[in-house]
Amino acid sequence: MPEAASAAATDLLAEARDRTDALLIGWAKRLEQEIGGRQGQALSYALRTPGKRVRAALLMAAYRALGGRSPAISGVAAAVETVHTYSLVHDDLPCMDNDDLRRGRPTTHRAFDVATATRVGFLLVPVAARLLAVASTELRLPTATLGTMAGELFQAGGIEGMVGGQWLDLEA
Repeated sequence: MPEAASAAATDLLAEARDRTDALLIGWAKRLEQEIGGRQGQALSYALRTPGKRVRAALLMAAYRALGGRSPAISGVAAAVETVHTYSLVHDDLPCMDNDDLRRGRPTTHRAFDVATATRVGFLLVPVAARLLAVASTELRLPTATLGTMAGELFQAGGIEGMVGGQWLDLEA
């Protein structure tokens, strides 16, 4: 990869990580207050899980390649990352991979407990929908476009995609 392209990719990854993390931290604080208690704390913990944000960077790169310029695209990227986080929370559970650490810190079920982590995984799906809806409004997208984006995101996260893969993993 030429040096300029490598630098541009590195810059995009850093920007995507910074923008996505800022949004997710803000939502984590908000939801911790809205939900309260242990469940709010666990949801906030999961949303604050650090990561490379490669999915966010790819989404932002595609958006820009198509001529998009609004920073509000970060909300769509955060929705995608939230669905990914949901998959990781459930994938780390004892019935799946039983991981103790994720991205250098205790997994949600280790930091809290299995039942709480299971509920947090489920809660992350409507959080992703809220992030997507807010971003769609900020981007001034038609309702039909929001519906298409939500359909694609949740189909990829559902039985035909991520959940289907986890299902097969459990049966193996």
